[in-house]
Amino acid sequence: MKAIFFLLLTVLVISGFSSHAQSRDKKLNEFLILGTLNDYMGREFNPGDSTLFDRYYNPSEVIMIAKVDSLIKVTYPKKVYDGVEKTESTINSDFLAKRFNAFYDFSPSGMRTVWGMNILRGKLKDDIFHNEQEKLSFLAGAYLRFGNRCDSAYYLSLPNSDSKANLCNKLLKELGCRPLYHIQRNIPSGHYVFFHPTPKVLAYMKRYEQPHERYPRLVLYIQRMYKEAMLNESKQKPDTN
Repeated sequence: MKAIFFLLLTVLVISGFSSHAQSRDKKLNEFLILGTLNDYMGREFNPGDSTLFDRYYNPSEVIMIAKVDSLIKVTYPKKVYDGVEKTESTINSDFLAKRFNAFYDFSPSGMRTVWGMNILRGKLKDDIFHNEQEKLSFLAGAYLRFGNRCDSAYYLSLPNSDSKANLCNKLLKELGCRPLYHIQRNIPSGHYVFFHPTPKVLAYMKRYEQPHERYPRLVLYIQRMYKEAMLNESKQKPDTN
């Protein structure tokens, strides 16, 4: 019964999400997708797995895979969508992998494949946005996959993020959202960007907001991270006395 309920929920969520995506500019859909991409230790490029578009680590992200799939379907030609292959934890496409890798600068990671080829790590380029709508779409995608709320603040949680957390922090500053960027030195390192969205940013994000389960212990942990972020910011402010 639980599996049937989850399947129905997935169908209903994706149906509404897909219909909204169809009404958007396709270029903005592309930045929305870009915002959802995994950034754990940067974007990985493995020559032995060059068609990997994105990987999803959490089994609960089955809805996320379906949402990204629906965006791909309404954004790109049918021949591109027909070439997409999905598993329980990956989306694979030669076209999409090459297209989205172009948003990154890659360098050797220090690791090699079993055939001795360099595995690369990518950081998002600085000059990928041309207008505010593209920035909003990117942030909405990041929030869709990595975001949630903590009391009155919103936040993005990006473990071991190599460049996306920094970029989100930068964009939120530009858009007047007063972000606090906090790194928790664990293994993996927790990268948290807390912010208070302006009405424009909030309206944009609410189009793609999805319900999250709220675990009491996790809520307490995030609240502690938020307090640490505020404390760190207060320490960095110059003393005017």
